[in-house]
Amino acid sequence: MTSTIKGHHASFMVKATLAVFATVTAVLTAMPVSFAANDVLRVRIGSDVGVLDPARIFGIENQTVAGHIYNGLVKYDQATNKIMPDLAREWTVSPDGTEYTFKLRDGVTWHKGHGELTADDVKFSLERVLDPETKSRYAGQLAGVTAVEAVDKLTVKVKLDKPNAGLLNKLTAFNQGWIVSRKAVTEIGDKNYQMQPIGTGPFMFEKWTPGNQVTVTANPDYFEGAPKIAGVAFKLIKDETAAAIALENGEIDIFFALQQPVIIDRLKNAKGVTVQDRPANHTINLVLNTSKKPLDNVKVRQAIAYGVNREGLIKGYFKGTKAMGHSVLTSSFPEYTEDLPQYPHDPEKAKALLAESGVGAFELELVSVGLSPYDQLIIPVASDLNKIGIDTKITILERGAYLQARTKGRPRR
Repeated sequence: MTSTIKGHHASFMVKATLAVFATVTAVLTAMPVSFAANDVLRVRIGSDVGVLDPARIFGIENQTVAGHIYNGLVKYDQATNKIMPDLAREWTVSPDGTEYTFKLRDGVTWHKGHGELTADDVKFSLERVLDPETKSRYAGQLAGVTAVEAVDKLTVKVKLDKPNAGLLNKLTAFNQGWIVSRKAVTEIGDKNYQMQPIGTGPFMFEKWTPGNQVTVTANPDYFEGAPKIAGVAFKLIKDETAAAIALENGEIDIFFALQQPVIIDRLKNAKGVTVQDRPANHTINLVLNTSKKPLDNVKVRQAIAYGVNREGLIKGYFKGTKAMGHSVLTSSFPEYTEDLPQYPHDPEKAKALLAESGVGAFELELVSVGLSPYDQLIIPVASDLNKIGIDTKITILERGAYLQARTKGRPRR
């Protein structure tokens, strides 16, 4: 069960639970008329990168940079969200739905002289995610895969223990779906590879200056044609006001991960700036770990869902720039539906459900990453839960510490 606001991808955790408040990917972007100094597109990111290895990657900034570097077997059509070919030019599914056979494009090359893409690279990539030694957070995404076979140089077969209609979605160009080079990972070394990525994508990793920027350069040999710009510089500007000033002054070309309504309004009225927005493809979620007490009690979870005033957050904090959601899918997905259980704000019903649950008094520690707007949203969320009788404690962690705590699940003390 999730309590959801359509938005983007960042995170909260709840003591004895893992809670994610998603940050932006359905971004509001802004671009001045004077485009890209020296043919290098300058993009603002709000947090530093640190891991560009698909098996271990996490965080929208890392994923945004990686998306310029890697390809998957398949990808989503940006206009329709339908699955389309990427590294695989075609694929077939066995009659019983347990074998997917992919035919790879011929002549696709890895960056920086690491040879041509082969079926063995695909086998290596998927098996690496599944290998317990890798400790990939995405191994579960490939659950049910029993074998990956390199049939020949350009044919790979993925075998399943039972039919899985969502397999292609899991193999799209994102996280566990990004394909890496066996030769590159082996030669560079597992640890060093995290910030020395080699892909097949339109841009090649050039340099990371911690606390400042990441640069990628155009891949002239990209199989879909060389990019029309020389490169992209992802510039770290944490504060949104500072980023808005940089945009207005022509110091950046795109303001990625724009969140604050006051900044959105400011830029809509700024000379030479265009604000572009579209339906979100990520949601802001409060995800509850049902393996931990008292969150194993459905009435407690329902009480939390009824207790959080999401409409108040949308109208108050977000000034209407977000919309109500009822699942992790937004209207940008073909599978989207509103025919789901819904939890409108109802404090009295929340109190009644807590009483019926019989769990007694308990405390939830709400842990937020120290980034706007998540470290601010946690305050009204805590207030709402306090009002229905749940004691809350707020903890704010910097990004690195937060991700470590999130990975471990932060068990109750």
